[in-house]
Amino acid sequence: MTILLDTMYGEELFDDRNCKVALFAVPSKLHNTFDKEMFMDAAASKANIPIIRHTSRGQHHAYAEGHAYRDDLGKWTNNIYAVPEGMLIKVFARKSPGFGRRIITASLFICIREAAAFRELKVSLTQHPKARFQEAIIKGRFDVLTRDQAINRGAKIQAHFAHTFDKEECDKIFSCTLLEAEVEPMSIVRERIVKRANGETAVILTNKKSRAIDFDD
Repeated sequence: MTILLDTMYGEELFDDRNCKVALFAVPSKLHNTFDKEMFMDAAASKANIPIIRHTSRGQHHAYAEGHAYRDDLGKWTNNIYAVPEGMLIKVFARKSPGFGRRIITASLFICIREAAAFRELKVSLTQHPKARFQEAIIKGRFDVLTRDQAINRGAKIQAHFAHTFDKEECDKIFSCTLLEAEVEPMSIVRERIVKRANGETAVILTNKKSRAIDFDD
């Protein structure tokens, strides 16, 4: 079973502020066919990672005359991916609001699920007056996970990135809108080790129903 995820990602650079949005496929207990996070585009090109670039809507090129460190100000890309049930996706965002203001860096995990609520995740961008977009939008059926929920499902978080998952940081750059209610709650993935008749052991994954955290207003 695959679920469509409508994405927007990229980066933009002006003389006094910049921003970046990136999406990563994340190894988990359900999807452990790779051993590290990979950019979604890279994951879609690997045969052993079950993500397909379903539709490309082309690239949104961002520019602003006279307001850049460089000629190439970056670009925004809008792709639709077919993502398998239970896959974890990490959304990373960084925004420099302007000279003298603190850079905001935030990350969150979403879990793609057919029975999840249909949500629209907005990522606030530079708000530069000549920026082409004020927000990046990610839309699909997914649960927004807490850091602990993602870890329980097998996600690995490097210590020096742990602070980017703090809710205080996420609230400064992410906002999530509920478009359709969930069909059923997200389950908890549990591991159970069993011993076979030949003496070998095997890890069995089981699901236990448990409501995910709800960030919707």
